[in-house]
Amino acid sequence: GLAFFSAVLERQAALIAHWMDLGFIHGVMNTDNTSIAGETIDYGPCAFMDEFRFDKVFSSIDRRGRYAYINQAAIGQWNLARLAECLLMVGGDQSEFEAELGRFPALFDRHYLARMRRKLGLTTEATGDAELIREWLEHLQANELDYTESFRSLSTCITGKGPTQFGEFESRWRQRLATESQDPQVTKALMDSANPLFIPRNHQVERAIGDAIKGDFAVFKELAEVITRPFEQQPDHAGYASPPTLDERVTKTFCGT
Repeated sequence: GLAFFSAVLERQAALIAHWMDLGFIHGVMNTDNTSIAGETIDYGPCAFMDEFRFDKVFSSIDRRGRYAYINQAAIGQWNLARLAECLLMVGGDQSEFEAELGRFPALFDRHYLARMRRKLGLTTEATGDAELIREWLEHLQANELDYTESFRSLSTCITGKGPTQFGEFESRWRQRLATESQDPQVTKALMDSANPLFIPRNHQVERAIGDAIKGDFAVFKELAEVITRPFEQQPDHAGYASPPTLDERVTKTFCGT
């Protein structure tokens, strides 16, 4: 039982870290929507963030932010605690399960930091990396910047030419990159391989659904094709990479989605 629980815990930590590095919000992280296989299931009101906020919520039924972006790891651990309680009913030592469950925060942080370092073009570990990542996200939130687009824009700043786009953070980030002595083009390629150009943006999904209801599946098919190659430049479909305008923003999603 304990070995099984440990394997599930490992997969959940990796999965939720992957969600968060892409700006994905599951929306209904109930225990019955959590797979022991470490796969994403039953995500009806899910959404990818446009403008970044730590407390971003989309699901119409999540009125208190229980499943907000920043709470997903904590809810993952809560769900694992419920699994541990069930497993203990068929045997095992409670203290061992509690110790295993206690590994989750550090395990999640390891996966999350590894993914976020890659998104920022970093290939080594340094003491201040967590603070640097936090500073980046705080900059995005303070300036209401698009999560996905901002990472791709940041990779164009690597050479240091042109005006600063991201304030004090950009200076700190360049200083951190300088400690790695890596060719700027290699760093840019690393970032572009970790930061998608295309995600299923909420306003495009809404457009696809609206057209499909009328019997027109053209947008649905085009969007489905575009997001199968999320990291590639697709000049003919560049509009799918653009953030929504203010009046296009989707602020609520529903379980029926």
